[in-house]
Amino acid sequence: QFGSVMILARLLSPHDYGLIGLITIFITVSEVICDSGLAGAVIKKKDAQIIDFSTLFVYNIVVSLILFVVLFLCAPLLDSFYNEECLSSLLRLYSVVLILHALAIVPRTYMMKQCMFKELSIITTFSNFLGIIVAIILAYCGYGPYSIIWQHIVYSAFLNVFALAKTNYRIRWGFSITSFKEQFSFGINTTIAGALKNVTENIFNNVVGKGASVVHSGYYAQGSKVMQVPVSFFHSLIDTTYFPVLSQIQDQTDFCNKVKELNVKTLGCIILIFIFLIPNSREIIYILLGEKWLDCEWTLTILFISGLFITWGNIGRNVIKCTGKTFLILVYEFIVFVLAMVGLFLTYELGYDAIVLFFLCVSVVKSVLVNYIGCRELKISIWDSLKPIWGFVVSMLVICGILSFVSIDNIYFSLLAKLGITLLCLTPLLLAYRDIIIAFFRRRKISK
Repeated sequence: QFGSVMILARLLSPHDYGLIGLITIFITVSEVICDSGLAGAVIKKKDAQIIDFSTLFVYNIVVSLILFVVLFLCAPLLDSFYNEECLSSLLRLYSVVLILHALAIVPRTYMMKQCMFKELSIITTFSNFLGIIVAIILAYCGYGPYSIIWQHIVYSAFLNVFALAKTNYRIRWGFSITSFKEQFSFGINTTIAGALKNVTENIFNNVVGKGASVVHSGYYAQGSKVMQVPVSFFHSLIDTTYFPVLSQIQDQTDFCNKVKELNVKTLGCIILIFIFLIPNSREIIYILLGEKWLDCEWTLTILFISGLFITWGNIGRNVIKCTGKTFLILVYEFIVFVLAMVGLFLTYELGYDAIVLFFLCVSVVKSVLVNYIGCRELKISIWDSLKPIWGFVVSMLVICGILSFVSIDNIYFSLLAKLGITLLCLTPLLLAYRDIIIAFFRRRKISK
C-alpha cells in the first residue's frame, strides 16, 4: 500500500483524490448495508449449515443489485451538488464493487470461521497487489481518478477468484427464512451501527469538499489514505482474530483474561507504530507523496493522532460484539453520530482546520466511550485493562516529544535521525519489559 501511494500520488493530483473522497461515503455505507452483519452471525453460530451460507449469499447478491441500481440512478445529483461533471460516472463505475463484494462474502466468511487467517492474508495481499499494478498503469496513461476505482474493481474480482478456488465453494441459491431471521436479529444492530460509523468517518471529507474546496478534500482524502494504511492493517488484524477467537470462549473469567492479554499485546504494537508516525508526518509526506503534497503535513499529523484512537476504539467494539450485546454498539454509534452532525454544523463555517480538529475530537470520544462500554460489560475498569502498559504509554509519549524537536533540513537524514533516537530511547524500555517479553517468547516456544 505504501508503495502504491508513493507512485500514484506522483501521477495523480489532489483534485483527483478529492473526487474519489466525495463518493467514497456512498460505497462504504452501501457495503455495510449489503453485509448487514449476517456474516458475523454465521461466524458466531456454532453449527452453521450449508443453508446458512447460501442464505447469506442470496441476501448479499439481491441487496447489492438493488443498491447498484439506486446509486446508478441517483449519481447525476452529485454533479449538480458539487459542480463537478464527472462525479456521476465515477460513482456508477465504483458501484460495481458492491456486486463483486457480494460474490466473495461466503468464501471469505467460511475462511474466517475456520480461522484460515494465513490463507486469507495471502489471497488478499496478492489481489491487492494486482489491483495496484492496474491502477499505476492506468494513472500513467492519464485516466486520473478512474485508475483508483479500477484498482478496487480488480482487487475485488481477483479476491473472488482466489477465495472461491481456495474454499472450493460452489454457489448455491438456497434461502431459509428461519436462517435469515436468526442472522438478521444478530446483525441488525451492527448494520445500523456500521452505517452510522461509516457516515461519521466519511462525512468530514464531503463537508470539506463543499465547505472549502475539492483540492482541500484531496488533501484530507490523501491524508486519510496514508493514515488508513496502519489503521486498516490493525483493523484487519483485530477484526479477523478477536471476534472468531473470543466467540469460542464461554467461561466469563477466561473471556476477561483473554481480552486483557490481547489488549496488552495489541495496544503495545499500536502505540509503538503511531507514536513514531506522528512526529514524522512531514518526512512521510515528502517520501511517499512528493513535494506537491507538503501542504497536508498538518492534516496528516492530526489524522495519525486520530488513527491511534480509532484503532483503540476498534478493540472495544470487537469486545462488545463478542459479548453478543450488539445493541450497545448501536447506541454508542448513534451517540457519536449525533455528536458529529451537531459539531459539523457548528464548525462548517469555521474553515478547514476546524473541521479536521473536530474529527480528532470525535475520534477520542468514540474510542473512550466504546472501551468504557466494553469494560463495563466485562465488569472491569478501563484503568485495569490499560494498567500493564501505562509505563509503555508514558515512555512513548516522551519519545514523541523528543522527536518533535528534531529539525534537519534534509528529509532523509531527519527520518534516520528520528529512527535512531527512537531505537535509543526504546532500549531502556525494552529492558524494563524484558521479563514480559521473555515470558511471551518462552510460552510460544513451549506451545510449539
